[in-house]
Parts: sequence; C-alpha cells; structure tokens
Amino acid sequence: MSFPLSSLSPKLQAQAAKELYGSKPASAGVSRPLAAPIRQKAGPRLNKLETAFLGYLKAICGDPGWICQQAIKLQLANGCWYTPDFIRITLKSAVATAYEVKGFMRDDANVKLKVAASLYPWIAFYLVQRKKGQWIQTRVLP
Repeated sequence: MSFPLSSLSPKLQAQAAKELYGSKPASAGVSRPLAAPIRQKAGPRLNKLETAFLGYLKAICGDPGWICQQAIKLQLANGCWYTPDFIRITLKSAVATAYEVKGFMRDDANVKLKVAASLYPWIAFYLVQRKKGQWIQTRVLP
C-alpha cells in the first residue's frame, strides 16, 4: 500500500524522499527517472581459435558430460580473477577439466593459469595451442 508524498508535511516529505531516493525530490509530482536497463554482452564470446577448439572438443568427447564456455570465474586473490575458456565435467567420474586456448601466451596470463592450478588442485588445467594444424594440450601442474 502506498500513499503520495504530497500528503505529508514538507519536512516529512524531505525526510521520506531522503530515505527513499537518497536526496530531496526535484519538485512535487515529478517522478524520478528509471535506471538504465541492464544490457547483456551482444557480441560473440569466443574468438576464432576458441570456436575451432570447441568444435574439436565436442567431436572427441565420447562420454556424456558438460562443456561450459567461459561460465565460471575463479578468484585468485583480492580483486584478481581467472576465467577459463572451457570447463568440461564428465558425468561418469565427476572430473572437472579446464582448458585455456591461446595463440600466444603473455606473462600475466601464464601467471594466472599457474596460480589457478595451484589454488584449485581438483580441477585439471590444460593450456591448448594449435601448431601446424594440430591441437597441443599441455597439462599445467600445481
């Protein structure tokens, strides 16, 4: 149940507006504008190399399981996060495998991958690169 602020005394109107809106209303009868809608990222989430590896990964997966694309964020430190390109969870053995697809590796990405492997030892981390048309998977040890 609601009632108009104009039915209150000016002092109570100001106090109610401060509680509700964080400031005094601009004028009586004028409503506060709505916040902008939350927009989702419209573009593709994967680059060409990651899309090619996803096709390869789906083709080689014989056992049922889930393949999630950039679905989880792992916290490495205060304000530092790592998002693996793909997480694959097999249903039979309940093993989680994270794949990081790179055309080339920068130092900060390399450090994040190694720190994530040491902080989350129950996830098998793999660095995936394509060399001469072949997918090379390198296990990242904790």
